[in-house]
Amino acid sequence: MRDEDILKYIPRGRKNARSRNIIAKEAGVSERVFRDIVNRLNRQSVYDLIIADQNRGGYFLPKFPEDEEYCNTYINQTFSRANKEKTKALAMKRKLKKQMERHREMPGQMMLDLEENDG
Repeated sequence: MRDEDILKYIPRGRKNARSRNIIAKEAGVSERVFRDIVNRLNRQSVYDLIIADQNRGGYFLPKFPEDEEYCNTYINQTFSRANKEKTKALAMKRKLKKQMERHREMPGQMMLDLEENDG
């Protein structure tokens, strides 16, 4: 199945949103494959935007103009989530750097191996 073939299984309009489980079954793919396809298609500008409606628990292709406001909200939430993840990743990177600095060997420091060696 080509990625774009999944579009025929996704309904148009927020009020018609359908669950990932149902769409994946109809398309004959796993839910994980379905999510991967949706992510790939949403990164390509030639295809319609595919929205995962958190409130109604389903996926849909926007119907304009009635879905425009929801689409903008969805995009803003996605940016917000991405910024929070970036902030978290940067903090984790700083923590790791500090921890690694504390645990590095210092020049002239002796290391004591307490593990028994069989050889």
